[in-house]
Amino acid sequence: MNPPDRFSLLGLVMLGAGLLPTGKPVFTGVVTAAPKAPTLKYGEYLSGYQDCGECHGADLNGGKPGQVAPIGPGLNLVKQWNQQEFINTMRTGTDPYGHHMGDQMPWRFIGRMDDEDLTALYEYLTHRRDSRSAAAN
Repeated sequence: MNPPDRFSLLGLVMLGAGLLPTGKPVFTGVVTAAPKAPTLKYGEYLSGYQDCGECHGADLNGGKPGQVAPIGPGLNLVKQWNQQEFINTMRTGTDPYGHHMGDQMPWRFIGRMDDEDLTALYEYLTHRRDSRSAAAN
């Protein structure tokens, strides 16, 4: 059993001074996974489980300056790729245009998902509603 996390004296001073970033609130509810299938619904679940919004923004339209996590691009760019290009990108770390994603993107971990999981993620990313275009209408 791991010991509970504890702040050092410096950590307590920083916390009291408001110098530490605020974290996400602790979720105490029940998470129910969508049935495993190459579907948009399961892809949405995987996106949340993988915490894609932490870097790519809550709406996946791109991270914002000032966020704690690295600023990731908007994921609407995936709509320009076919399914196999997306799977290859997640497995190799290089997109169809030859751009390497770098090590801040956990592509190695995501690339270990099976084809069904990656297809579900692709379905979600290519069929989800873009909140920017919805707000413009």
